[in-house]
Amino acid sequence: MQGDLKVTEATLPDGRADIPLLVHTLQRLGAKDFFQVMQPDNSETWNDFQLMAPAFQEAGIHVWAYLFPRGLSAPYGSDYVTWGEQIATIGAQYPMVSGLAIDDFSHDTSIFTASYCKSIMNAAHAIDPSLALLATAYYNETSKMASVVRAGAIDGILFPYRVQQNSTDYFQDTSQLAPQIADWRSFLDQQTGLGHLSGQMPLVTMVYASKLTYSTDSPTPSYVQTCLTIGTQQTAAGLANGVTTYVLDKSSEAFMQAYKPPVPVSLPFFENFQSVAPSSNAFLEIPSHFFCKSG
Repeated sequence: MQGDLKVTEATLPDGRADIPLLVHTLQRLGAKDFFQVMQPDNSETWNDFQLMAPAFQEAGIHVWAYLFPRGLSAPYGSDYVTWGEQIATIGAQYPMVSGLAIDDFSHDTSIFTASYCKSIMNAAHAIDPSLALLATAYYNETSKMASVVRAGAIDGILFPYRVQQNSTDYFQDTSQLAPQIADWRSFLDQQTGLGHLSGQMPLVTMVYASKLTYSTDSPTPSYVQTCLTIGTQQTAAGLANGVTTYVLDKSSEAFMQAYKPPVPVSLPFFENFQSVAPSSNAFLEIPSHFFCKSG
């Protein structure tokens, strides 16, 4: 995976997603995946997701629905079975709709049990058998993920990297990323082995490109670039399955360059504007559907 999350600075004046601009920007980055965040009390983000599907299908970019826990995403709230069915209905028509991801999953494993996750995905797979479920899980909560990993109830982990330096700083230290990826890989391989699952559970490093509400420091372009480089190296080493940024400022050339320097390409996405794509030294691409498959 080689992705980005949220439509930051790729919006229309009314706040809706500027889908041609978003696709154009993702192509400049060489991104292969995009997570559309389903905002609380804002069904327009769901409407935008439906409009993204045909555009991303044509562009060859995987699109994922990124849901908040505790029913905070609109319009289907805490009915995650319906979320799965509705996303699958779109995915059945547009195969680049790859699945759903649940934010802060490891905070809410008492809700997202193996049984419940299987119910979500059984309903989704009845409509689109290729749909996948990703869980956002933090390094200090790996043990909470044991049962869902062992049961094959999820299809991969999104691992947000952050190291608390003091009470409010989080984005200074990149030295622990590689060791944490190695620890995650060991844990996942152990759990899939105990569950007698075939294949390796995918692990995607999520790199913060925007500050947290409770942090006083903000990620710099240098921090983002270093973390992405480490994540890519770990992917090449077989310990991970790609990288994604969290809220990359797509209006900032510095952050764009930190992700991937843009270069022109002759193949357009839409007839009326030039598209651009990655150069030969783009991040190592790992197919997004290299999954254990829940169900």
